[in-house]
Amino acid sequence: MIVDGEVWGNMSATEYFSFKESLAPRVQRAYQQLSEEYDIIVIEGAGSPAEINLKGNDFVNMGMARMANAPVLLVGDIDRGGVFAQLLGTLLLLDEEEKDRAKD
Repeated sequence: MIVDGEVWGNMSATEYFSFKESLAPRVQRAYQQLSEEYDIIVIEGAGSPAEINLKGNDFVNMGMARMANAPVLLVGDIDRGGVFAQLLGTLLLLDEEEKDRAKD
């Protein structure tokens, strides 16, 4: 795991899920520092923003967008197949506030 540009080591998934909530203030602080220096910040999520089983403590996708009050662009890879179903399925699983963040 890398935090603030420094290697912290490796964690099992169980360890990470127990630990990640404590990282949210650091992520928010890092974002705040960047936003004071730059007009535009591109935030890339990890995985799907519609993983409803992980949504409660997520701050790498829609949680981060909420934290940064940022608009969201959903991106798909047409070469992998099923991209339209994936994008539509993602939109259908988002709550209303998240859908409002998704831009055309």
